[in-house]
Amino acid sequence: MNDTVLSRARAAWESGATLRARRLRYKRYTFGRQWLDPCLLDNGTVRSEGDYLIENGYTPVTNNVIRQLVKTITGCFRESVAGDALLADTVETDAATFQEFLISGCAIQRIAPSDGLPRIVSPARFFIDRLTAPDGAGAELMGELHDFSLAALVERFSHGSQPHARAARRGGVAVAAVCRFALGVPVYDHRRPCARHRHFPSPSICNVFLSDD
Repeated sequence: MNDTVLSRARAAWESGATLRARRLRYKRYTFGRQWLDPCLLDNGTVRSEGDYLIENGYTPVTNNVIRQLVKTITGCFRESVAGDALLADTVETDAATFQEFLISGCAIQRIAPSDGLPRIVSPARFFIDRLTAPDGAGAELMGELHDFSLAALVERFSHGSQPHARAARRGGVAVAAVCRFALGVPVYDHRRPCARHRHFPSPSICNVFLSDD
């Protein structure tokens, strides 16, 4: 993968940070964890909204839990396609994708070249450079982020060849150096709304972009 594609992939990944953060928040709300939004206090410490309320004498109340509604709608989908021989191999994959869509508004699959069947792509690992149509027709680059140790990376891409292994090792070090970036987790600061609290990936893992360009 050349530097231009790598840079474009990284830019596409970073542009999806808001979507990924919003998806996690929707998941928490769906399953009743509605008071976990972090907030930055005046003393510089971070608390969840729930802990902050409890510390100030309030009781967080969970309302509008939609988990059961999501499960019911997903079950109705399974029943609607039950017995359809053409969909027999994809029912559970499609049902899980549909459930993801109900929760986060994202439905991402890829077709495996080995058997032609769909595989679920987590929105937490997906990137796309631009999305101008629901079917992604306007995209020029899309792909999925994978985490490999350097040893696993060499094994995956060397195909048993020593020259390929050396090249994969050099490429892996370069990719790790370029792609080891912070995965931002938003923190809601009532003083500075744009403040962010950041987590960094393990130094033993490199982020590898596998893209369809």
